[in-house]
Amino acid sequence: MNRKLRRQEAKKQKQTTQRPVSASVRQSTNVAVGSTVPTGGLDQIVEAALVRHKAGDLAHANKTYRQVLQQSPRHALALHYLGLLAQQTGHAKDAINLIQKSIKEDPTDPRAYNHLGQVYMSMGDTVKPLACFKRAIEVGPSHVDSLNSYANALVNKGDVHDAIEIYRKVAKLDSKVSHSPFNLAKALKTVREFDE
Repeated sequence: MNRKLRRQEAKKQKQTTQRPVSASVRQSTNVAVGSTVPTGGLDQIVEAALVRHKAGDLAHANKTYRQVLQQSPRHALALHYLGLLAQQTGHAKDAINLIQKSIKEDPTDPRAYNHLGQVYMSMGDTVKPLACFKRAIEVGPSHVDSLNSYANALVNKGDVHDAIEIYRKVAKLDSKVSHSPFNLAKALKTVREFDE
C-alpha cells in the first residue's frame, strides 16, 4: 500500500474512533476546546463521574452521565450508572429502564445484571432478582458481588444450604470481601452448622 492510501486509511480509522466533545462535557472534565476524545475516553469520563458519584456528589454525576448520553445515547456505562443514581434517588422504575438499556448495549457486564437484581429486590420482588443474579453469574462466574447478591437472595427465599455453598465460593475467590464471612456465619447459624 502506498503512502497516500495508508494516510487515507489512518484518517478513516481516526474519524471512526474519535468524537468531538461538547462544551458541557469539556467543562465538567477539563478537556481542551476543539479536542476529540476517543470513544474509550467517554468511558474514562463516566468512570471519573462514578468516583464523584460514590463520594456523594450526585448532582455532578447526574450531569456528567447525561452529558455523555447526549454525545453517545447508547453508552452502556453512562446508562448503567445513571440507573444506579435513579435507584438511589427513589426512582426504581427509571433505574430498571436505564439498567435494562445498559444491558442491551453491553450484555457482558455482570455488574449491570447484579444491580438490576438489587433494584428489583428493593421493590420487594423475590423472583426477578434471582434471575438477574443467575445471569450475572453466567456472564461473570467469579464476580463476587453477584455471587453474594445471589446467595443473599437465596437466604431470603429460604434456600440457606445453597447460599452457604455460594458464600464459601466467594470466600475462596476473594478473601478481602469483608461481608462474605459474616454472611456465611449468619447462614451457618441459621441451619445450626457450627462444626466448620
